[in-house]
Amino acid sequence: MKTITIQQAGPGDITFLRAMNWEAVLASPGFIQEYGLEKLQQQEDNYWSSWTPENGPAFIAVDATGQQFGAITLKNHEPDYLPPRGWRFGIGIVEAARGQGVGRKLIEHSLDFARATGAHYLTLFVDPANHSAVYLYKKMGFQPTNRFGSLVEMRLEF
Repeated sequence: MKTITIQQAGPGDITFLRAMNWEAVLASPGFIQEYGLEKLQQQEDNYWSSWTPENGPAFIAVDATGQQFGAITLKNHEPDYLPPRGWRFGIGIVEAARGQGVGRKLIEHSLDFARATGAHYLTLFVDPANHSAVYLYKKMGFQPTNRFGSLVEMRLEF
Protein backbone atom coordinates (compact mmCIF):
# COMPACT_ATOMS: atom_id res chain seq x y z
CA MET A 1 0.00 0.00 0.00
CA LYS A 2 1.16 3.49 -0.81
CA THR A 3 1.63 6.15 1.83
CA ILE A 4 -1.78 7.17 3.11
CA THR A 5 -2.69 10.53 4.56
CA ILE A 6 -5.93 11.62 6.17
CA GLN A 7 -7.70 14.75 5.02
CA GLN A 8 -10.85 16.48 6.16
CA ALA A 9 -13.82 15.89 3.88
CA GLY A 10 -15.85 18.68 2.36
CA PRO A 11 -19.10 19.03 0.44
CA GLY A 12 -17.41 17.83 -2.76
CA ASP A 13 -16.73 14.47 -1.09
CA ILE A 14 -20.35 13.55 -0.33
CA THR A 15 -20.57 10.90 -3.05
CA PHE A 16 -17.53 9.05 -1.68
CA LEU A 17 -18.55 9.53 1.96
CA ARG A 18 -22.00 8.19 1.22
CA ALA A 19 -20.57 5.18 -0.62
CA MET A 20 -18.24 4.35 2.28
CA ASN A 21 -21.02 4.78 4.83
CA TRP A 22 -23.15 2.43 2.77
CA GLU A 23 -20.29 -0.11 2.84
CA ALA A 24 -20.57 -0.02 6.63
CA VAL A 25 -24.32 -0.67 6.42
CA LEU A 26 -23.79 -3.57 4.01
CA ALA A 27 -21.32 -5.13 6.48
CA SER A 28 -24.25 -5.51 8.92
CA PRO A 29 -26.70 -8.02 7.38
CA GLY A 30 -28.57 -8.48 10.67
CA PHE A 31 -29.16 -4.73 10.87
CA ILE A 32 -30.45 -4.68 7.29
CA GLN A 33 -32.79 -7.57 8.08
CA GLU A 34 -34.10 -5.83 11.21
CA TYR A 35 -34.74 -2.41 9.68
CA GLY A 36 -35.13 -3.13 6.00
CA LEU A 37 -32.99 -1.95 3.13
CA GLU A 38 -35.52 0.62 1.95
CA LYS A 39 -35.80 2.29 5.37
CA LEU A 40 -32.01 2.41 5.73
CA GLN A 41 -31.65 3.90 2.25
CA GLN A 42 -34.21 6.57 3.15
CA GLN A 43 -32.28 7.42 6.33
CA GLU A 44 -29.11 7.74 4.26
CA ASP A 45 -30.88 10.02 1.77
CA ASN A 46 -32.15 12.22 4.61
CA TYR A 47 -28.77 12.41 6.34
CA TRP A 48 -26.69 13.20 3.25
CA SER A 49 -29.17 15.74 1.85
CA SER A 50 -28.39 18.05 4.80
CA TRP A 51 -24.82 16.97 5.67
CA THR A 52 -22.17 19.60 6.29
CA PRO A 53 -18.64 19.18 7.68
CA GLU A 54 -19.74 21.25 10.68
CA ASN A 55 -22.61 18.97 11.70
CA GLY A 56 -20.79 15.74 10.88
CA PRO A 57 -17.01 15.93 10.59
CA ALA A 58 -15.62 13.37 8.18
CA PHE A 59 -12.17 12.30 7.06
CA ILE A 60 -10.89 10.51 3.97
CA ALA A 61 -7.81 8.32 3.54
CA VAL A 62 -5.97 9.26 0.34
CA ASP A 63 -2.64 8.53 -1.31
CA ALA A 64 -0.29 11.09 -2.92
CA THR A 65 -2.27 10.96 -6.18
CA GLY A 66 -5.54 11.75 -4.38
CA GLN A 67 -6.96 8.26 -4.76
CA GLN A 68 -9.47 7.63 -1.97
CA PHE A 69 -9.26 4.43 0.06
CA GLY A 70 -11.73 4.90 2.89
CA ALA A 71 -13.71 7.34 4.98
CA ILE A 72 -14.89 7.85 8.52
CA THR A 73 -17.83 10.03 9.52
CA LEU A 74 -18.47 11.35 13.01
CA LYS A 75 -21.75 12.28 14.67
CA ASN A 76 -22.30 13.84 18.08
CA HIS A 77 -23.26 10.79 20.15
CA GLU A 78 -25.25 12.90 22.62
CA PRO A 79 -26.78 15.68 20.48
CA ASP A 80 -28.10 17.55 23.54
CA TYR A 81 -24.52 18.32 24.58
CA LEU A 82 -22.39 20.92 22.86
CA PRO A 83 -19.52 20.69 22.63
CA PRO A 84 -19.84 16.94 22.11
CA ARG A 85 -19.03 14.70 25.07
CA GLY A 86 -18.51 11.83 22.67
CA TRP A 87 -18.50 11.03 18.97
CA ARG A 88 -20.04 8.01 17.21
CA PHE A 89 -18.36 6.96 14.01
CA GLY A 90 -19.14 5.03 10.88
CA ILE A 91 -16.29 3.77 8.73
CA GLY A 92 -15.96 2.22 5.31
CA ILE A 93 -12.89 1.05 3.42
CA VAL A 94 -12.59 0.39 -0.32
CA GLU A 95 -12.55 -3.39 -0.70
CA ALA A 96 -9.07 -3.53 -2.30
CA ALA A 97 -7.59 -1.57 0.65
CA ARG A 98 -9.06 -3.62 3.50
CA GLY A 99 -6.62 -5.23 5.92
CA GLN A 100 -3.85 -2.77 5.06
CA GLY A 101 -4.10 -0.34 7.98
CA VAL A 102 -6.38 2.25 6.36
CA GLY A 103 -9.13 1.77 8.95
CA ARG A 104 -6.67 2.04 11.82
CA LYS A 105 -5.30 5.33 10.42
CA LEU A 106 -8.79 6.77 10.06
CA ILE A 107 -9.75 5.74 13.60
CA GLU A 108 -6.51 7.12 15.07
CA HIS A 109 -7.14 10.43 13.29
CA SER A 110 -10.69 10.48 14.65
CA LEU A 111 -9.41 9.83 18.17
CA ASP A 112 -7.06 12.81 17.85
CA PHE A 113 -9.93 14.94 16.52
CA ALA A 114 -12.26 13.84 19.34
CA ARG A 115 -9.66 14.64 22.00
CA ALA A 116 -9.03 18.04 20.40
CA THR A 117 -12.76 18.86 20.59
CA GLY A 118 -12.83 18.03 24.30
CA ALA A 119 -14.80 14.82 23.90
CA HIS A 120 -14.34 11.96 26.37
CA TYR A 121 -15.06 8.95 24.20
CA LEU A 122 -15.50 7.50 20.74
CA THR A 123 -18.18 4.89 20.08
CA LEU A 124 -19.48 2.78 17.20
CA PHE A 125 -21.97 0.08 16.31
CA VAL A 126 -20.74 -3.13 14.69
CA ASP A 127 -22.26 -6.38 13.55
CA PRO A 128 -20.62 -9.06 15.74
CA ALA A 129 -20.37 -11.27 12.63
CA ASN A 130 -17.91 -8.73 11.17
CA HIS A 131 -14.99 -10.47 12.89
CA SER A 132 -12.19 -8.44 11.28
CA ALA A 133 -13.78 -5.15 12.36
CA VAL A 134 -14.49 -6.38 15.90
CA TYR A 135 -10.88 -7.62 16.15
CA LEU A 136 -9.50 -4.23 15.05
CA TYR A 137 -11.73 -2.29 17.45
CA LYS A 138 -10.79 -4.50 20.40
CA LYS A 139 -7.10 -4.27 19.48
CA MET A 140 -7.43 -0.47 19.55
CA GLY A 141 -9.02 -0.56 23.02
CA PHE A 142 -12.73 -0.38 22.24
CA GLN A 143 -14.90 -2.40 24.63
CA PRO A 144 -18.42 -3.76 24.07
CA THR A 145 -20.93 -1.76 26.14
CA ASN A 146 -24.47 -2.36 24.83
CA ARG A 147 -26.60 -4.14 22.25
CA PHE A 148 -28.66 -2.28 19.70
CA GLY A 149 -30.78 -4.94 18.05
CA SER A 150 -28.36 -7.17 16.19
CA LEU A 151 -25.48 -4.71 16.61
CA VAL A 152 -22.98 -4.33 19.44
CA GLU A 153 -21.99 -0.89 20.64
CA MET A 154 -18.29 -0.56 21.37
CA ARG A 155 -16.70 2.39 23.15
CA LEU A 156 -13.28 3.79 23.92
CA GLU A 157 -13.00 6.21 26.83
CA PHE A 158 -10.08 8.63 26.99
